[in-house]
Amino acid sequence: MDPAQFYSFKVWLTMVIIAPVLQILVSQFFFHTGSILSIAFIKEYPLSVGVLMVFTCPLGALLTFIIPRMTRNSTVIAVKQRVSIALGIVVILVFLGASASKNAYSPFELSAMLLPFLLPLLLGVWICRLDLEDESYEDEEEEETAS
Repeated sequence: MDPAQFYSFKVWLTMVIIAPVLQILVSQFFFHTGSILSIAFIKEYPLSVGVLMVFTCPLGALLTFIIPRMTRNSTVIAVKQRVSIALGIVVILVFLGASASKNAYSPFELSAMLLPFLLPLLLGVWICRLDLEDESYEDEEEEETAS
């Protein structure tokens, strides 16, 4: 498997695992609903991870498509900065689109709904390891065997 594709999978999986916990923490602290220490949360966590996996598959596919293209002739830090900026732009566009229409959500409620998903993505971008050296090493091996 391509290291950049494996990296994008790890970033997406980080979001899928951490986002339900952050979502219940935001609900508990700001909206005073739910409890992270309850048995109900422990029972619902696998279900919420499964639902999140299904609904965020397009995001995982987008990351798998974009990140390998960003790694060409780039350093690891540059790729992580580009992905962070792209995620920020996408979240801002979603936030503006959701707040522009006439709905019942205030900007605070929208940010409380979006941030538990953005923060684990950014955490995954910067915590997960991206090995660009392995990719260049494999390219060199292919060139040597072709000669």
